[in-house]
Amino acid sequence: MKRSLNFWRWDESLNHSAYKLGGELAPFIDQGMVVQNKYDPFLYEVIHGIPDRVRASSGQITSFFFEKRFLEFTEHENLWEMKKFDFIEVINGYLEPCDHNYMGDILKVMFIDIFVGYAKILRKTDN
Repeated sequence: MKRSLNFWRWDESLNHSAYKLGGELAPFIDQGMVVQNKYDPFLYEVIHGIPDRVRASSGQITSFFFEKRFLEFTEHENLWEMKKFDFIEVINGYLEPCDHNYMGDILKVMFIDIFVGYAKILRKTDN
C-alpha cells in the first residue's frame, strides 16, 4: 500500500463543528461529549458527531481527526470511500495547498493508495 500526504492552509471559518482549534476541552468532557482514549492521555474520542477524535494539550484543543465524515465538504458517509483525486478537487475549491513546513493551521490528509486514509486539522507553530 502506498501512503502519501497532502497539506492545505486551514480556514477555521469553514469549521461549523463545536470543536475549535485553541478552544477549551473541559466543557466537552463535563458534558460527556468526549472520553479520554485509554492508550493516549492527550487524545479524546468524540461520542457523537464530527470530528471523530480531538487532541488536547494544557486543556486546549490542538488538533482534530476525521476518519468518517469530514465536515460538510463531502457527501460520502465515510471519508475513506472518497478517491484521492476527487477529494483533492473538492478541497482545492476551498483551501490553498501548502507544504508540510507551513506554520499555522493546516489540513493534513493521508492517502492510502487512491483513497483517503484520514484527515487531520492541526495548529503548527515554531515553538
